[in-house]
Amino acid sequence: MGVGPGFAIAAAIHCQDHEPEKRVICVEGDSAFGFSGLEFETAAR
Repeated sequence: MGVGPGFAIAAAIHCQDHEPEKRVICVEGDSAFGFSGLEFETAAR
């Protein structure tokens, strides 16, 4: 599973915070999204 389920969204948010002028694309499978889908709600706050 790589570095752990649900890490991709957190890593993409971190990258976007540090380089806002660049486009960040997060590719994640449906199973890993189940672990970290609520991170979108937290990021939107």
